[in-house]
Amino acid sequence: TSMGALQQFTSDKRLLYAAIERVRWNPNGRGGLGPFAAIDADPVEEERAQQGLGGPASTSDSDRAREDIFAVGTLGALNFVVRGLKDLPGRKSVILFSDGFRLLNREGGHQRVLDALQRLTDQANRASVVIYSIDARGIQVLNESAADNTMTMHQDVSPDKMQAALNERKVQFVDSQEGLNYLAQQTGGFLVRNRNDLSGGVSRVLEDQTGYYLIGYVPDEAVFKSEHAKEEFHKITVKVKRAGLRVRSRTGFYGVTDEAARSAPQTHAEQMLTALTSPFASSNLHLRLTSMLGNDPKAGSFLRSLLYIDGRDVSFSEEPEGWRKAALDILLVTFGDNGALVDRINRTYNVRVRGDDYKEVLRGGLVFTVNLPIKNAGPYQLRAAVRDASTQHVGSAGQFVQVPDLNKGRLTLSGIVVQGRDPAAQTAVRATEAKAAPSGQSEPPSAEDSPDKSDPQANPAVRKFRPGMVLDYNFLVFNARLSRSTRLPQLETQMIIYRDGKKVYTGEVTPFDPGKQSDWRRITASGSLHLAKGIKPGEYVLQIKVTDKLADQKRSLAARWVDYEIVQ
Repeated sequence: TSMGALQQFTSDKRLLYAAIERVRWNPNGRGGLGPFAAIDADPVEEERAQQGLGGPASTSDSDRAREDIFAVGTLGALNFVVRGLKDLPGRKSVILFSDGFRLLNREGGHQRVLDALQRLTDQANRASVVIYSIDARGIQVLNESAADNTMTMHQDVSPDKMQAALNERKVQFVDSQEGLNYLAQQTGGFLVRNRNDLSGGVSRVLEDQTGYYLIGYVPDEAVFKSEHAKEEFHKITVKVKRAGLRVRSRTGFYGVTDEAARSAPQTHAEQMLTALTSPFASSNLHLRLTSMLGNDPKAGSFLRSLLYIDGRDVSFSEEPEGWRKAALDILLVTFGDNGALVDRINRTYNVRVRGDDYKEVLRGGLVFTVNLPIKNAGPYQLRAAVRDASTQHVGSAGQFVQVPDLNKGRLTLSGIVVQGRDPAAQTAVRATEAKAAPSGQSEPPSAEDSPDKSDPQANPAVRKFRPGMVLDYNFLVFNARLSRSTRLPQLETQMIIYRDGKKVYTGEVTPFDPGKQSDWRRITASGSLHLAKGIKPGEYVLQIKVTDKLADQKRSLAARWVDYEIVQ
């Protein structure tokens, strides 16, 4: 239903589940209530027959045109993904789940779907992308069903007409699968059809990734110099001599060179927009985006984003007296749950460093802090793009965030800020209390406040810690209930740690001592975790659960998590 890309490419299943939850059926879309339309009498045709007006006033042409438009839209979405895959190395695969579409009407005409398919397969073949298709309808009984109406206003539908309608249903079902089959065959994939096991279909696709042969050839120059090269689709056939074997391969290309097929150089704005809307994060500049919920009594909720940029990817120009300078364009955009643009912040930063500061940037990177106001509660897709003005290299990153409505008074936690320090390298441990910004916004400390300056990777934006370090964390608690007698909250906290998706530690439920607070609606909480020297390297998740003993049972629990990595 043209909702757009709800989630960029990710290996985080939590983000994928959040995106899946936002997919909704739309009555104006191409998918119906069932795998095929129910048979029913046409009142217009029936009235014309009663008046002796002859042939039916069929609307099939308009219906077919509408089907073609939606089919071309589906192929356009696939084209969007294939273009994003083009710059990634190696052989790539795409799986399309669909209820099918027709290539051509049996009466002829309506070439637009076939044209769109051929251009998509040409794009996929140039990008080394194999497309697999899965008919999500599963096994279908195409005989008469309970949804079919076998009666008109005047009499039962004749057996001949009913049989003709059932035959047409079977034809349409087969034709719709043919479109999926053609798409897969043209790129070397296959169609999974007539199966009620979607997981089994995906398993077949995964098994197909284990081995393949690569055959290449250089077409004659005449193929690309023909007057009609751009319109002509050249077919390729691969055959084997050994009996009993069947070949799946790419089947053709348009007579256009790769150089000519590349789009024209993009403007500054187009580069940033492409990076933001691509289904895959750009990696010429390596970024890491961390966003946390904040709230200001006057301005309301906002997302505080820490944007880490690898300093080795940034181009610095040399200036007098040993100075080095770089110019970076940063664009942050929020998309709503319908894929529409909600808000944006566009800034240009000029970075000047020299001496040890320059070496520190190369070693530890750059961290920018940007606050993006959020007017309404709800799910958002936050995306960031950074462009190096000197090299025109672009990097992008994205994150799904759920912004709660704090006005409802429900217990809520901000994002968790974690940072590491090495006790052996420090003589004193600095407390990690929440810092109030000059504007009065209640927010956790910034990346620049990391207590361990000796390890730039241990800051809140990068979150890479070594065994033996102490992990400090802090967060804010919103809307905790206060006791009528003491005017203090009664909160309990619990820590849970996961490694590679498996629970490895569950802490005890402990009472929370709030100490002195400047604002009881935004309570600052903090703690520390010692990382044992024998801890295994890998990706970890720290989850904090807070229980409000004074709140209703349904609203007494709030939880947040943050990921981090243990490195040697």
